[in-house]
Amino acid sequence: MGRFFQMISGFIGGLLGLALALLLRGLGLFKTLTSPWPIIILVALILFGFILFYALSPFFSRTLRKTQDSMMERFEKVPLSDVVIATGGLLVGLLIGTILSSPILSLSMDFLGNTIGVILSVIIHLFLGILGVRIALSHKEDIMSLLPARTPKVAGEGRTKPKKSKRNQVFVAEEEEEEEEGDLGPSSQPIPKILDTSVIIDGRIFEVMKAGFLEGPIIVSHYVLEELQHISDSSDALRRNRGRGGLDLLHEMQRMSDLEIIIDNTEIRRAKEVDAKLLILTRKYKGYIVTNDYNLNKVASVQNIRVLNVNDLANALKPIVIPGEEMEVSIIKSGKEPGQGLGYLDDGTMIVVEDGYEAIGRKVETTVTSVLQTSAGKMIFTRIHPQDKG
Repeated sequence: MGRFFQMISGFIGGLLGLALALLLRGLGLFKTLTSPWPIIILVALILFGFILFYALSPFFSRTLRKTQDSMMERFEKVPLSDVVIATGGLLVGLLIGTILSSPILSLSMDFLGNTIGVILSVIIHLFLGILGVRIALSHKEDIMSLLPARTPKVAGEGRTKPKKSKRNQVFVAEEEEEEEEGDLGPSSQPIPKILDTSVIIDGRIFEVMKAGFLEGPIIVSHYVLEELQHISDSSDALRRNRGRGGLDLLHEMQRMSDLEIIIDNTEIRRAKEVDAKLLILTRKYKGYIVTNDYNLNKVASVQNIRVLNVNDLANALKPIVIPGEEMEVSIIKSGKEPGQGLGYLDDGTMIVVEDGYEAIGRKVETTVTSVLQTSAGKMIFTRIHPQDKG
């Protein structure tokens, strides 16, 4: 391959030498020379070009290889959909440029001919080609929405699925038979769940997955991985530990979970913030975004994007108490209002005890008076029994 490239380089150099000789001849520099000097100069220029480019071929080869590697690294980060859409925009722009520049190419001027027309045509083609690419990429989501919808399975093609037990394999076989018989419709397919950074760091979603209450596929964007890595490199020790814990938890999810975990490498340029990119990705997959971020929850709801909030799940699973119910509370500190004491259930639910200030540090019997559900969680208001006062 190296020798072949050297010969090709030498051949190109010889052609350039021939072109230079013909140019000199056209300028009339050979008229004063007698035969056989014009032919000698012609052959000498061809040989000089061949030898020069043959000798420089290793340099050309290294430069070409580095350029190719650099271009491949950049193109590997660009989704295939962006390449296809950009190519389509380029072709449309060039087509419009060809139509607009046709009358310009017919222009002719004394001494210059159609040189000005050719230059203007090149400028028009460059401008409209680049404009077509930018317009196509800026409207990528709209263009993709016009194409037939793809199932989320496409994103996970080629990925090794977790091994299943024999019982699971039998269950899958039964499902496949039912699909062949037409009993299951398109709605039976699992809906993708897109995890945000906060819910991975929180860790409770992993317990929900292990308990079998969350079906896949589970999608993690590479933007979330980058954010976790950034948090892991933080100078703050607590923040750094939370980031590293999130990465360890994600690795554990991939290793132990029976669900399909997909790392999505889609590039999203229309949004700058990670949360906005995740909302676009969720809309693309027509799935749920899984979070415990209050603000992201609200923004997703405004955009009619379905949300699974871990905090909502935790609140829903807290014990149900009703007014009049007896409850034993360990009062640990004072409340905001005078005379109040505060205690907590094992799940973190706050219990406000009226007239419980004097009982701080003791376990007392109380009666539930009311229950308040807030965005931060559930609060239980109780009244201390008279015999436990003081």
